[in-house]
Amino acid sequence: MMLPFVFFFLLSYPLVAKINIFVSSDSSIYEEALTGFQAAVEEPTQIYYLDLIEEQQGNVSDFLKNLSFAEGEVVVTLGFRATRELKPLVQKGILLFSMVSSPKNLGLEGGRICGVSMDLPIGEFFSLLREINPRYRQVVSFYTTAGEAQVMEGAYLDLPYKLLYKPVKVNDPREFGRILEKEAAQAHAILMLADPLYTEENFRLLSNYALQNQKVLMTSFRSLVDLGATLALTPNYNRLGMLTGELYRRIKANPAACEEELVILPDEYALYLNENYAKLQGIELPQSLILRGRNTRLFQAALQLFRQEKYPQARKVFEMILEKDPQNKPALFYLEVVIERLTGNRTRQLLAQARQYMDEKKYALARLKYQEALQLNPKNQEAREGLKEATLAHSEEFRLQAIEKSRQGKVFDAIRAYLESLKVLPTNQKARQELSQLRSLEARKIPAYLADANEAYNERDYEKAMELYDNILLIDPNHKEAGEYLRLSRQKYEAAERLLRKQKAGGM
Repeated sequence: MMLPFVFFFLLSYPLVAKINIFVSSDSSIYEEALTGFQAAVEEPTQIYYLDLIEEQQGNVSDFLKNLSFAEGEVVVTLGFRATRELKPLVQKGILLFSMVSSPKNLGLEGGRICGVSMDLPIGEFFSLLREINPRYRQVVSFYTTAGEAQVMEGAYLDLPYKLLYKPVKVNDPREFGRILEKEAAQAHAILMLADPLYTEENFRLLSNYALQNQKVLMTSFRSLVDLGATLALTPNYNRLGMLTGELYRRIKANPAACEEELVILPDEYALYLNENYAKLQGIELPQSLILRGRNTRLFQAALQLFRQEKYPQARKVFEMILEKDPQNKPALFYLEVVIERLTGNRTRQLLAQARQYMDEKKYALARLKYQEALQLNPKNQEAREGLKEATLAHSEEFRLQAIEKSRQGKVFDAIRAYLESLKVLPTNQKARQELSQLRSLEARKIPAYLADANEAYNERDYEKAMELYDNILLIDPNHKEAGEYLRLSRQKYEAAERLLRKQKAGGM
């Protein structure tokens, strides 16, 4: 069993104080969803696999009836069977389901059941087909009575994609080969959805027909791609688990969120390609799809390393994905989790410190902590956004100080504050404009300031002369006379200081 950090059920009947998760079967797609959920929540979990319970206990319903759930407890289920079994048993708590197709069939009335659907819109297949070849027009799909509802969805969605979709009912699966030859002759693509029609023999017929007749064969089963299909499109099961974990956190913070959000739909899909099969078909796949398909397989490899707790290797693969696809949300998420586990939660601690400094308006310290977090994880979105916010706030802090100094008549202190503001954030246009206005107002006074500075220089009061020349350069950094006399004043001041130290040393 692939259970790197999953706990199997205990036969002690009141449930322990963990998140109780009931899973329909020990399947790889549920394992992916579990990984996503546990990464998003990071709390102890108690996992119950219904198929294993059935093997060991016999009757699943009898086993489940002996369990008790606390008032307000959020019980998590993965898969339709687990959700159907638990729904009547969770009376005082909230049932949070995931990995369920057509969730309306569960009966969602009452406000104590909500979750994440795994329904895959047929329009996503149509979009892929258009990307492969915009000139493709005709798509055919075969079904029996059992698969009618899903297949018929395409009949209402084809025209917006400039396609003509034809669902074909097969009354006798033994006649599939003959019907396939007849109905798919003019089609550019065949869409294979879940249906009892597709026995091993009928899938082989379909795969060979598509190969020999250059038909794009699309399916919702990733396991069939390597057996002989052009592509498979599925929900990103790991992402579904993450969405479920995020919804769990919102419900724990506010139980009303369950009724308010009801059902969340998938927002990311995983694309699997059989490039060799497509090449044999004579179908040219666009590079954008090839990259996406390869990234999907890379992500699966990285996820496997993650589940095996091989974090340094997993980090390298997630970083490879992000080099090619910088906006890949699951890869960004898992890279952060991996770095957290490699650094012992150091990134999280730094972010918490940075947020505290922001609340205390200690923007320089906040910037420092965000920068430290980014050194550990350069792609951490919170650290990136936080550093931007802290930098702007720090720059604005200096700008507001400059405004106040200017009101007090402390012009040179105001200019210095503006310069600090721009040093922190050179793109602060307000600070730049206000500094320019203040310098323009003071520029007319430069002749008077210069006369005072020259007088101090001639009287050999070099310390005072340096201060006055420096003030002129604050107003006009390119003032040549002030710059040259500041240099001379500094030289003579330092020479006088050396002579004074020498005289003191001789007197001793």
